[in-house]
Amino acid sequence: MALPIGTVPTPLEHKPLISLVVVALFAALSLLLAVGMIRALVNNLRQGNAARAALAERMQAAPLHQALSTFGHDARDYLYGEPLTRVERHLRVCEACTDHARCRALLSQGADCSAFDFCPNREALCGAERAAA
Repeated sequence: MALPIGTVPTPLEHKPLISLVVVALFAALSLLLAVGMIRALVNNLRQGNAARAALAERMQAAPLHQALSTFGHDARDYLYGEPLTRVERHLRVCEACTDHARCRALLSQGADCSAFDFCPNREALCGAERAAA
């Protein structure tokens, strides 16, 4: 729509341009937000995998790894299926335990959960075993 020469446009005639600018700004901000969220997710996954790898190394030295296997749990499923805080707590409790020799002996004999009444992680290990049965 052409305006006659010397006519001043009203604010309504600039509305399409303003709308376009607002839409472009909104699209740019949405894109920045999406990129930021993707970067945060990727970073979170990397940190989680690094933490799980460190816990897996520690778990190899503790009886917890053998106990998981004995009671029918896959260590990898346990590491990736349980919250990291819970895995860390179970591992810390296992590492601090003074009955490693007794635990390893019972595990090598294939003892069932009832023999592990001394184990502070018994409920976590055996409770899951009962739920699976």
